Amino acid sequence: MTTRSRGIRTRVLAGAIIAVALLLLAEAVTRVATYAAFLHDLHRVTRTAQRLAASRDAPTWDVSLLFAPAGTRWAPIPAGDAPPAWARWADFPRSAFPKPPAVDAPAPGTLRIACLGDSTTWGGYPGPLQALVDRRYGPGRVEVANLGAQAADLPAVTLLANRFLPAWHPDLAVVYLGRNDLLFAVARARAQRAQEIGLPVTTRLAFRIPPASRGLLDLLSSRLADPLSSPTDRAAVDAIVQARLAADLDALLDSLQALGIRPVLSTLAAPSGDPAEVRAVHDHEIRHLWPALGSLDEYLARVDAFNAIVRQAASRRGLPLLDTASALSPLPGMFADICHLDGDGVTRHADIVFRALLPTLDGLLQEPLAPLAP
Repeated sequence: MTTRSRGIRTRVLAGAIIAVALLLLAEAVTRVATYAAFLHDLHRVTRTAQRLAASRDAPTWDVSLLFAPAGTRWAPIPAGDAPPAWARWADFPRSAFPKPPAVDAPAPGTLRIACLGDSTTWGGYPGPLQALVDRRYGPGRVEVANLGAQAADLPAVTLLANRFLPAWHPDLAVVYLGRNDLLFAVARARAQRAQEIGLPVTTRLAFRIPPASRGLLDLLSSRLADPLSSPTDRAAVDAIVQARLAADLDALLDSLQALGIRPVLSTLAAPSGDPAEVRAVHDHEIRHLWPALGSLDEYLARVDAFNAIVRQAASRRGLPLLDTASALSPLPGMFADICHLDGDGVTRHADIVFRALLPTLDGLLQEPLAPLAP
């Protein structure tokens, strides 16, 4: 080999080493830059960043639990200002309800309302509803039991109803929930669709969790694209979600009616009437906390589809329907986030439930009371 050829080889090798080093540097710089952009976006809304930090260790974000029986999945047990404890839904304690009945059987002449739901019930309308019925009928005539459970979905509520309600004998059960059902039904449907088309099923895929940092190769390839984003896959996911929600709602209603309890269904309210700047905050929450829901517009569309299932179930079974969505969703400033109402929203929600239940309550209590003022 001549001196000239050795020199050429040396320069080619050096050039290749420099090229690789530059690519590695570009990869590192890109990852640092995209992670910094992620952190900047996350901390634009302090509440979202705080909630994400508090939920990092929650055992609920696990793809292996999506198809597990409700009783084996995890329920948060509130502990005041401390992080929640965790128990299986099958072991959910009576004390974890905000306001369970003081005694098992209601007192003679007392009508008992069980408010079933998730955190929107747990910290929502049952307290103000109790004040409203006390004002109309007098203390002790109507007992409102707040049986909301944080992170509950329809299967979890069905399990709790079958465990606790046979001993508590409520006359009515108001059912208000849905956000957790949408979240977990979408994640479950994405996992099922991935299995059907031969994709590996991971927690990140099921819950549509985006990477916090992205490398140059990610940006230059299709690895950032959602593998379930084709129209065919989205339609398949939607069909699975709708079928699952309808089946889960029917299972709860079957249980309540088998126990001799009158179900009262409610549509789910969502912040469709908030102004653009507030909607941007809601989009931020979904992007960082519940990415499986996609965006605020996608979430609102799923809420509408869920409410159609609720309305159909009420009509098919001849059940009372509280159309909370129609009354609250268009109003601006009612929501603390995408599903929880704020103080004024909670008050309005209680009034909606109260007024809708009046004919039933008056009939059951046989009270010849004057109509309420509008």
